[in-house]
Amino acid sequence: MKRLKNKKGITLIALVVTIVVLLILAAISITALVGENGLITRAKLAAEKTNQSVQNDIAAMEELNQQLENLINGEVGGIKPEEPTFTTVANAPDISGFNKSNTYYVSWDLTSSPYTINDSTLISGIAPSNWYDYTAGVNHYANIKTTGGGNDCYWVWIPRYAYKVPTRSGTAQTIEIKFLKDDTNIPIGETEAITNTTPTPGTWVVHPAFTDAGNRGFGELTGIWVAKYEASSNASKVVENPTAGQLAIDGGSDTDTDLKVRVKPNVTSWRNITVNNIFTVCQNLTTTGNSLENTSDLDSHM
Repeated sequence: MKRLKNKKGITLIALVVTIVVLLILAAISITALVGENGLITRAKLAAEKTNQSVQNDIAAMEELNQQLENLINGEVGGIKPEEPTFTTVANAPDISGFNKSNTYYVSWDLTSSPYTINDSTLISGIAPSNWYDYTAGVNHYANIKTTGGGNDCYWVWIPRYAYKVPTRSGTAQTIEIKFLKDDTNIPIGETEAITNTTPTPGTWVVHPAFTDAGNRGFGELTGIWVAKYEASSNASKVVENPTAGQLAIDGGSDTDTDLKVRVKPNVTSWRNITVNNIFTVCQNLTTTGNSLENTSDLDSHM
């Protein structure tokens, strides 16, 4: 019995020693994990550095994206140029439906001789300061160019207006006009609407192109875009800057509805074409390969 007790004493001592050793090892392991240079501490620092690096990359990308937007919008040094102030005597040109990637402002430098044209500024940018001025006596109408499918078309904005029918006379007379506010029949700067609907001599009447009744269901319009020049086509026989003898070329085909409409200056016009074909090719202007491709809320007609 005495010897057995001694063995138990030795076993107990060994157990205590083992526990102490394990505690020492555990302390070392914990220190290795959570100490100043421990694995967990180092992992945490690495994660923080990685996260900071990601945040720096995001910030750099946002700054680069802003710089690109500044370049696109014509900003210099982060300062965006002020939008030019245009006259308010007529409804402003509505360019909201045009494809911003292939539609350009068109402005003219009237100080040069001959006049020079600027048609390289996309409508996603800032409009030229001399884009338009509808002030009486100036009559500088707004122009744009659409280039879908590589088929250029030049357009001019005609704001909603009313005109005064001349009285009968043996001499030529000037037709007076008044621009109207928004889609109403009230002249800009006045308070009373024009109510006459019959174009009788000496009276004011709203042009029917802008009224729902006159344009057969297209609604009350603030203005319309009209082809600036006679239409031509993308047929290979179309001649630019034609001579007097080349003007006889018909500029298209009578029945080919696959031809694309172009509206450019100094080009042989599309003649000898049926009314049915005119209707078709004009409606096709908003389809793929045509000048108004990828547009919205636009409806082209003869």
